[in-house]
Amino acid sequence: MPGAAVRKLKSKGAVISLVTTIGLIAAIVATLLGAGFFSQAAATNDAAAWLWTSTTGELSHVNGDNGRVDIRQPVPDAKGHDVEVVQTDNQILLRDLSTGRVNAIDPATLQITGTAETPPGKGVNMALHDGKAFIVDTVQGVVRQVDPVSLQAIGEPLRFAAGLSGGVFDNDGKLWFAVSKEGTLVSVKPGEEGKAAAVDSTHGVAEPQHQLIISVLRKGVAVLDTTGSQLTTVDGQDVRNVPVTLGGSAIMPTATDSTVPTITVTDGRRVLAVDGTSVQEIPVPGDGPDLGAAVEWWGRIYVADNATDKVYVFNRDGSMADSLDIPAGDGPIEMQANDGFLFVNAPHSKNALVIDEGHKVKPIDKGVGGVLGAEVPPEEKKETPPEKKEDAPGAPRNVKAVPGDGKATLSWDAAPNNGSAILKYVIEGIPGKTFEVAGNQQVYKITGLENGTEYRLTVYAVNALGNGPKAKSNPVVPTASVPDAPKSVDAVAKPDGTVEISWPEADGQGNKITGYKIDSVGAGGASQPVGETGGETKLVTEPGKLAYGQQFAFTVTAIAESGAASEPSPLSPTVVPFTKPGAVQGLQAPTVSSQKGQAQASWSPAAANGSAITGYKVTASNGFNQTVTGTSATITGIPDGTTVTVTVVAINQAGEGDPANTTAQAVGQPTVSISGHSANTNSLTVNFSASGNGGDLTCTATINDKSASGNCGQLTIGGLRASSGYTVKVTVSNAAGSAEATRDVVTDKLSGTVTCKNYGTGDTATYCNNGINTYSTPSQNGNSKGKLQHGTRADALCKAGGDKELFAYGYNNDKKSSLWIKINSGGGEVYIPWVWFNLDSGDNTGLLADC
Repeated sequence: MPGAAVRKLKSKGAVISLVTTIGLIAAIVATLLGAGFFSQAAATNDAAAWLWTSTTGELSHVNGDNGRVDIRQPVPDAKGHDVEVVQTDNQILLRDLSTGRVNAIDPATLQITGTAETPPGKGVNMALHDGKAFIVDTVQGVVRQVDPVSLQAIGEPLRFAAGLSGGVFDNDGKLWFAVSKEGTLVSVKPGEEGKAAAVDSTHGVAEPQHQLIISVLRKGVAVLDTTGSQLTTVDGQDVRNVPVTLGGSAIMPTATDSTVPTITVTDGRRVLAVDGTSVQEIPVPGDGPDLGAAVEWWGRIYVADNATDKVYVFNRDGSMADSLDIPAGDGPIEMQANDGFLFVNAPHSKNALVIDEGHKVKPIDKGVGGVLGAEVPPEEKKETPPEKKEDAPGAPRNVKAVPGDGKATLSWDAAPNNGSAILKYVIEGIPGKTFEVAGNQQVYKITGLENGTEYRLTVYAVNALGNGPKAKSNPVVPTASVPDAPKSVDAVAKPDGTVEISWPEADGQGNKITGYKIDSVGAGGASQPVGETGGETKLVTEPGKLAYGQQFAFTVTAIAESGAASEPSPLSPTVVPFTKPGAVQGLQAPTVSSQKGQAQASWSPAAANGSAITGYKVTASNGFNQTVTGTSATITGIPDGTTVTVTVVAINQAGEGDPANTTAQAVGQPTVSISGHSANTNSLTVNFSASGNGGDLTCTATINDKSASGNCGQLTIGGLRASSGYTVKVTVSNAAGSAEATRDVVTDKLSGTVTCKNYGTGDTATYCNNGINTYSTPSQNGNSKGKLQHGTRADALCKAGGDKELFAYGYNNDKKSSLWIKINSGGGEVYIPWVWFNLDSGDNTGLLADC
């Protein structure tokens, strides 16, 4: 129920949105595979909600008090399955829309206690309250009480006109639903001690075949007649009718923890808050009809705009109180109320919000917390839909009237809505009478006509922009000479998107039967003509004529040669049309930069088209072939640097859908070239160009035993000797391999002079006449390498500390130091005390590296 606010009531039944629903599927799976995770989940506090993330197939348990994710759990095989769940403290009912199976779950043990089979797809609702349970088949109009543990039927079911709306308990334990075909709101009281349920009250709230929407409140129930623009609230004996101005399609939350009904007019972007008989109209900023059902929460109105990823918050007087951002990817924004908190979830992204009773908002990242889970793929940015031009509707098409005994049945194909939803159809042609029917109705039976009198009926559509042109039917003359209806109807959904409808020949009661007319009934009482035959007892619908994934049942009317029609046949079994899935969206396959020969494909789910997607087949032109259940796959075995074509196809019961294609490339071999270098006396900086060709690149420069790593463009190696030649090697590596480049380099020259001059007298001391000793090591105890005379020039290489301090007392400016300089003298490298060797750098030894 996207956009619905859902309450969790202690020991009372409550509908839970798909957000919480998927968590319970996960619980069942965990029970079968080992319940350790969900034992932990069961111990979490009540002020929390399970929030679903479809992009990762993952459930997050969010604590409302602190807004944190306590647990994250991938749910096996839950992607592509829509699920509905209701629960109390003592029992859980779960319905998988893909299979129609209902499971009863004991929340204490999370074991399945009973099962029941229903038609798949939307159209069957479940309800729980204080040990009472119902399964409501809205298409067939069957309301069945069942044991909440075993799901065995209790007593005979209650039967109503096909096409119900709702099926939700109120706080007093009454089950409420609307019968659109009769224009009534009905409450049912559950049977006690094995006795059958019974109708408790019936309220006429609308003309027959008006579209009705119900919303169970904290106290009482509200029903909206969208065709007649009237809201009726029922609270015990207090029944109020409040006119409302809609002018567009309207939605309401199925249930809400509020006493104020809220109506969202999606076409007009307005919210109507109805307090008693007072209607507060609140305009919602923006454009387009993509709004969720507004929720009243502690004096404020929250409404989601699914097109802009915002939740607007209004004060009750209509003024804007806040605007909340919640990036939602390509999906809706859902709201549910649990134990004093309003949870706002974007199931197609990792984002959610939790809002307390004081309207304090805590943002939630569902991709963090817990110890389980997967990386959340990037959220897709929504495209702004093109501007829609709106106008009054066109004329209904294929209008046909069929006579019966004192009646006529009028049917038509939907009128073009011209950008604004059809609100209702208006039927004229009976003197003194006009009939208004819901915009989802395309079949209407008019009774009380005179047999033998000719009638010419017209029908026109109405939307927010006005009335469309009238379309005339054929002349129709009611008659008492009518055939019987077929006694039964069968329907089978086919994998190609068609439905095969068949029936036995009808008894003409003396009339020759020349054809059959087939109509459908859908959830909420929607009806439309499906087709006609010329006497054949089988009809195959066109692919896509009936919405995929929706429940439908069918009636067949026999047509006599005179044109007279029988009553409709009994309803067929319910079927769900389906076909092959659509193409996946947003397919991309970027290079895995850290791995050899890999690309990571990801996509958004394909349209299931009425049948759950069982997997995605991923192939690539290098021979890769894998079927996965998620929405990502790692393509392997791609040759280095090669581009391949990646194809993804969704699979469901009907087969493979349309392919989606993209290209992917593996990491290529890296390349490197040295473009230049610069040097000083003790270091070298090398400049180079390197390419990882899609891979994560590691770069290293090496000279002998010295190296530097990091920047892939420039590296500096220190600790080099001055006045020296080297070969620098640059190595670059990625997952596919490595490459090298070398260059010969020379560090800057730093020369000096052997000096033992007496600066006091200006004379060369006798001590220096024989020269200054040089050694093989920085010590006067080392091997002597000869003498150098005063004034000898030499290139300095590096410096080293000696074993003792030397003092040029009276000579060479009284230098005192234990430092030695390695110099290049006579083609050999020797050490000389620094106190006897003056560097050209102003004697700055900091320009020399350590030896």
